[in-house]
Amino acid sequence: MKIKKSKPSDNSAQSAPEATANAKKSSVKKAPAHAHLLSLHFLLHVFFKKLFSIVLIGIGAVIIAMMCFTINSESSASKTMSLNYEESTKGKTPNGSRFSLSDFLVQDYMNDIIEEIGFQGELTAADLSDIISIYPTSNGRVVTDEDGYYINSSYTVSVKLPRELQLKISADDLLDKVCDTFEKQFINANRVTVKSLTLDANYDEMDYDEISSYFYMMLNRIKNYIDVRNNQNGSFISDNGLSYSAIRKACVNLQIYTLAEFDGYIWENGVSKDRDRRIANLKEINRELTWDYKSNNEKSQKLMDVLEGYNNKLVSSVLIPTYDSNGAFYMSRTKVGIDDLALQADTYLSEAVSLNKSISTNLSKLSALARVPGAAKLTRADAMVAQISSELGDIISQISDVDTACYAQRINGYLMFTKPETSLMASLNVTSSIEVALIVCLLWYVLAVLFTYRRQKKKQY
Repeated sequence: MKIKKSKPSDNSAQSAPEATANAKKSSVKKAPAHAHLLSLHFLLHVFFKKLFSIVLIGIGAVIIAMMCFTINSESSASKTMSLNYEESTKGKTPNGSRFSLSDFLVQDYMNDIIEEIGFQGELTAADLSDIISIYPTSNGRVVTDEDGYYINSSYTVSVKLPRELQLKISADDLLDKVCDTFEKQFINANRVTVKSLTLDANYDEMDYDEISSYFYMMLNRIKNYIDVRNNQNGSFISDNGLSYSAIRKACVNLQIYTLAEFDGYIWENGVSKDRDRRIANLKEINRELTWDYKSNNEKSQKLMDVLEGYNNKLVSSVLIPTYDSNGAFYMSRTKVGIDDLALQADTYLSEAVSLNKSISTNLSKLSALARVPGAAKLTRADAMVAQISSELGDIISQISDVDTACYAQRINGYLMFTKPETSLMASLNVTSSIEVALIVCLLWYVLAVLFTYRRQKKKQY
């Protein structure tokens, strides 16, 4: 028995490929092409559809941004400069002059930096000053007691390398040289030295009395210098036990004992390298003193004669009733013209007495010079000069030693340079890179929305 195969009818199943295609079409949800561009449904559809690509683009943007920020940061660097001395709270330098940021950008400073980095001929002082920036920090201000004025004690020093220098030196290396030069120059500018105390006299060309006057002058200068330093660092004691107070005491002892002994010796014994010249000088001095003495004595005598000619009734004081600051009544005595005359007479007389004393002293010196001293006395005078000069040199050397020790302790911390502390995220510019990546992802998403909307619109037509 033959079985007849039935033919497929028109309503029978479709071929396998067509069925598969139709199945896929029916299983895929179409985007709402009819939706508005700004509808939430449409925006979410595009977002989730492009989520993977958005994430990849964001990651790539973060990496690229971090690389760009890192490359850019290598061309710039900054440090914080702090002023650590008492005068800074008054807007002054350690030596009392006004503090100014412009002082750090002077040509001498710039030339020293150029020399340190070895860029002579490649970089001018003006070019370098354009690269360096100094500006106050917001957290380094103090307020003066007088007027509430804000004075900065902290500043930011930064460098920004131009393109032509980026391959020759790093920003950090240049900044280090800048800060080192600033510190060195600032300290040198405010250093107190003993150059003014140098013994530079030629004793061979000076007579003994001139040498004595020179010693007195140097001792007074040394004492004044010590007083200034003692006011600044009175409590400082060096490692070898020296202090400014102790040095000053030694200076005073040298003056009132050793130098006074030398001064008395040369005049008591008539010691001189050029007796005739000294005698002539003293006589000329005495002639001038004698003339001044007579003038002052005559003026005093004339005023005394005037005073004696006044009637007692004319010179009597006038009493005026008045009140003091507490309201108490009293009789005030007036000062009449006769009182001024008496004061002038006394002044002239005192000056005459002083001049007469100097004349007498010079006469004693002339008497001593009339006697010819032996060679032993000249030798003794020379030995005393050598001794005093040596002791003065020791005192100046001690001052220099104490200055050096005190300077190392006090002055070296006048300027402090510190590099701002940054976290790993800050150094890698993670936050900024993420911000850039978010902007890129947003732009990408907006473009994707516009592109998807446009494509769906085309399918409708």
